[in-house]
Amino acid sequence: AVTSGKQAAVVVPTTILALQHYQTIAERFKPFGVNVELLSRFNVSIKCVAPGYFKDETIENIEWCDNMPDAFKDADIVMALRIQKERIQGIIEFEDYIKNYQITEKNLPDNVVLMHPGPVNRDIEISSELLDSKRGETILNQAHNGVFTRMALLERILGGHNG
Repeated sequence: AVTSGKQAAVVVPTTILALQHYQTIAERFKPFGVNVELLSRFNVSIKCVAPGYFKDETIENIEWCDNMPDAFKDADIVMALRIQKERIQGIIEFEDYIKNYQITEKNLPDNVVLMHPGPVNRDIEISSELLDSKRGETILNQAHNGVFTRMALLERILGGHNG
């Protein structure tokens, strides 16, 4: 996607999680010569949309948006992240989050690929209607392909067998 000039919008449930993902990915891919910060050199813009109480505008190289239409504008990929309900119970109103930040058939542009690392909190991050549609299949494919990606990385990191 990067070399094709694709852009991604990330629906971020928590700032901490967004920062952790960035740091983890950058750290784990560094031994393989992959520099996550090089994305900006390929003119990839990363937009995040989240309620104000989850935002951390000190995170660099991210454009924060206040609403879904702004975040999804010109996006090729939308990556939703899992809300950790068990950690934020009583801190936020889920009804408010669902009303303003749930991804649905109605608010996801037709040309956008939907992704989510799973497990999905059905009808919170993404509507059941969208998850059960053809467009929701990309999440299952992503999870399936992730198994092989992790296997290959572990093989590489642990030294694996030659031949």
